[in-house]
Formats: sequence, structure tokens, C-alpha cells
Amino acid sequence: MAIKAAKQAEKIANEYWGELASRKADNSPVTIADTLAEDVIRKTILEEFPDHSILGEEKGKSGESEYVWIIDPIDGTLFYSRGMKYFSTLISLMKKDELVLGVSNAPKLDELMYAKKGEGAYLNGKKIKVSKVSKFEDSVVFHSSVASFSKTKKLTNLEALGLNVWRTVGYANLLGSHAIATGGVEGFVGAKLKIWDIAALAVIVEEAGGRATELGGGALTLDSTSAILTNGLIHDNLLNFFSKSL
Repeated sequence: MAIKAAKQAEKIANEYWGELASRKADNSPVTIADTLAEDVIRKTILEEFPDHSILGEEKGKSGESEYVWIIDPIDGTLFYSRGMKYFSTLISLMKKDELVLGVSNAPKLDELMYAKKGEGAYLNGKKIKVSKVSKFEDSVVFHSSVASFSKTKKLTNLEALGLNVWRTVGYANLLGSHAIATGGVEGFVGAKLKIWDIAALAVIVEEAGGRATELGGGALTLDSTSAILTNGLIHDNLLNFFSKSL
């Protein structure tokens, strides 16, 4: 059902791709496609699970249930609005505070990733795995914007990280997480996030053999505002970098 909902949203995303975004109160971009895509995802979910709760980026939370669907109708709206391919529809399911399902559909990249707790992660029907790189100094780590780390007083930590791994590169949540799940890079660190930015991707990375936590090491929750996603082998190293003041 989550894949069906993502595919319904894809039709809308394709129709409005490249339309300029406006800015919300928090300065984040939004397009008409964000709202319309979330509407169709909500409708598809509620047709099958009318008693479930939904938390969406554009319309907030509705319903009270132990099952909460978490929606980012278009992750990467800035790229999307500028006619770039780097966007995805993210849908995940949390049951009793545990993330159990994730879908990331990036139509212009031809990447449909999905995972269910205990059943592995898949890209276009093919099982995927994280990398086997275990040496921290050989690792490649993607990260969210420099400004997001500056605002959370972790910019010095990010700078220090860059001197201790092979490469740090600024990439969106979507690209970093897809790359981890398919073994292309070893980690992603993100600050100033919302749970809809990362929930689906966290499930996919974990089911591909990796690990996902907050920057402080805690489990991801509806209130999470940061994330570390890795192949699991370098996770503790990254936690050490971001758990201290530098």
C-alpha cells in the first residue's frame, strides 16, 4: 500500500516538476505539488487504514493511533522546484514508537527503495546491502547543510570529522541515504531535521544492514531533529564525534 501511495504521488510530482517554490515561515521551500502529493498519499492510506494516524510535513498530524504514517511528499523540494532529479517521496510507518516500514520513491532517478522490518531492503526489486568498509579513515560521509550544523553548534564537530575520514561531502538526506543503503558510502549525518526527512530512509538503511540513530545516539522518535545513518561499522566513531563539545 505504501508503494501504491508513493506511485500516486509520483504522478503529481511529474506534472509539476520544475515549478518554482515559495517559502514557508521557516524559510523552507514548498510547491503546490508538495500539498497535492500529501493529499493523495493521505487519501490512499486512509482508504485502507481509516483508524491510523498520519503525520505529514505539509498538514501536520491527524488521528490518534499506535500506528503513525510519516509522510514527506517531496523530499528535496528545492532541487525539485529547479528541475533537478534529486527528490523523492518518503513514506514510513511507526508502530508503538518503532519504525517498521519505509519507502523512498525517486522517479527521476529511477530508484524505488523499500524495506519492512525484518525482511531486508530493496531497490527496484533487488536486495541491497551497505558497504563493508570498517576503517574510519577510509570512510566517505555525507552531511546536510553547513548552516544546519552551525545553528545546532556542531559545525566544529563536522569540521573535525572531515579531517578524520577519507571525504565528507554535502548531500541531501535522500542522496546520502540511498548511497549508504546500496553500499556507495559509509555514513550520513544530519542536523535541523524533522522525522519525516529521515524515518523512511532510516528503515531502509537498517534493513540493508546499517544503523540509524539521533546524533546523540538515541533512537529516532517523532520528535527527532537529527540523525546519523551508517553501514553500522563506523557508527560508534561518528557518535563519538558528535556527542562531545569541540
